[in-house]
Amino acid sequence: MHFEALVPDEDFDPAAQHDAVTASADAAIQTYTAAEASELADSAITMVRDAQREANEASRQAEDGEDPRDAHAAAAKHHAAAAARHAEEAEAAAPASREAQEARAEADSAAARAEDAAAAR
Repeated sequence: MHFEALVPDEDFDPAAQHDAVTASADAAIQTYTAAEASELADSAITMVRDAQREANEASRQAEDGEDPRDAHAAAAKHHAAAAARHAEEAEAAAPASREAQEARAEADSAAARAEDAAAAR
């Protein structure tokens, strides 16, 4: 809703002005929230893409007879970061939910696998 500034006269409607101000404030908040959500999603997508790229590199190296441990460790590290981010977001959204608990368990497991992969290098 857009409200034109009016000189108070018989056409001035304070309720309409209030509604317009409220709608503008709500739109600003929603825009900020959407931008923040997009930024978080972009970060998570980047982590997943990085993990996939490193996993593909590890597969290629293994097929070529090369040592894939460095690429595997990098993929595990990216996966652990993405899992940790998901757990943080799930815990923030619903701290005691089943999804939050499962996300935290996956993040902890991914972190352990990343440590194992790094140690195997």
